[in-house]
Amino acid sequence: YSNILYMKILFVTDLYPLGNENITKALSYFVQEWGKSGHCIDVIRSNFVFNTLIRGRKIKKEGLYIENGIRVYNLNFQTPFFFNVYNKLPKDFSLKNYDVLISHMPCGALLSQRLLEKNKIRYVCSVHSADITVLTDIKYSLYFKNALKKSYLIADRISARSPILKEKIEKIIPAVKDKTFTAFSGID
Repeated sequence: YSNILYMKILFVTDLYPLGNENITKALSYFVQEWGKSGHCIDVIRSNFVFNTLIRGRKIKKEGLYIENGIRVYNLNFQTPFFFNVYNKLPKDFSLKNYDVLISHMPCGALLSQRLLEKNKIRYVCSVHSADITVLTDIKYSLYFKNALKKSYLIADRISARSPILKEKIEKIIPAVKDKTFTAFSGID
């Protein structure tokens, strides 16, 4: 097995569960499985406060948490990532320490795009129905739609949770067709 590539992964999402929150544990399971495969994973949990409140979730204190041996940087943002997002991270944080950045959901993709402005590493976005909503609903057209579209355009690969979502993202942004694939949740 000497050909197996072990990676240092930065996973960016707003839905990573901290403690016993009433949030799906699916992302925690993904991260744990990557760890069992020998990869080293850190998580940035990017809370856009307004969005978190709309979802009826509590806002956790900002800072570093250790969950099942995984470092989770919980970051709360009052505005949708208009400023230098590195100001919220430890001074020694650098994307150069990672092999790949994986973003999850629109909030994760938007923050990832800002992180990638300073350093470019391999970047994978995941597409869910929420992403399609942001790209097609008029209420997101002022800022979020274009910013999210840019995030997909700079991605090296885009994983869609289903063939239907893959088809939709390719129709909305035809330029991503050659880098989009289907990655079913829960299947190796």
